[in-house]
Amino acid sequence: MLQVANPLINMYGKCGCVEEARRIFDAVPSKNIVSWNTILAAYAGNGRVTEALDLFAKIAMPPDWISFCVVLQACSHAGLVDEAWDFLLSMRSQHGIEPRRAHYSAMVEIFGKAGKLEEAERLIAAMPVEPDAVIWRSLLGACKIHGDTERGTRAALKVIELKPDESGPYILLSNLHAAAGRLDELDKVRKLMKERRLGKSWAMDAVSKETLELESKQVRERLLALNRHMEDLRVNR
Repeated sequence: MLQVANPLINMYGKCGCVEEARRIFDAVPSKNIVSWNTILAAYAGNGRVTEALDLFAKIAMPPDWISFCVVLQACSHAGLVDEAWDFLLSMRSQHGIEPRRAHYSAMVEIFGKAGKLEEAERLIAAMPVEPDAVIWRSLLGACKIHGDTERGTRAALKVIELKPDESGPYILLSNLHAAAGRLDELDKVRKLMKERRLGKSWAMDAVSKETLELESKQVRERLLALNRHMEDLRVNR
């Protein structure tokens, strides 16, 4: 029966039919951990975080590493940073499950969304497994959103080290330098991309030095014009 029921729960969950998925789940007399994980994923994947966490607390058998992937996903949806951290710590201390790279990656993403970039970087440094490009890319994206140029640069360089032939991290690094006005560093990234022949698409995405200088000049001119206009208004009063 499970060979039919579990895929059905998964299908309904992915289609957003959570009640139908739950109906099938409740009708299964002998559930296995796959059944529990699948219904948990149905709730978590559809943003029904409270129900997912409540169900996790009622799980009728020891959870496995996938169970914690799902519960961390639920915490990520709702921005539950402290709860996610408690779940991660409980894996080893309460359930004897060694966290995998996927769990650390999820936690880095949760920290990043909340703007806790220092905590995210500290977790990466303390991981017992080697962080991959996905983890560094997650930190890089969070740094771009929250404007942390220094930390974002470190993350970008790590991604480039692991994935030297992907243009994405170069573009994000270019944008970080551009936002911080680091035109010399921006030039270095552009030259490196040319040297590695990453294609022409980067030029359409990366902000050029010339464009930045032109925009800065235009902003200064508009500010001066506005200042003159305000002075004229004061004189004519």
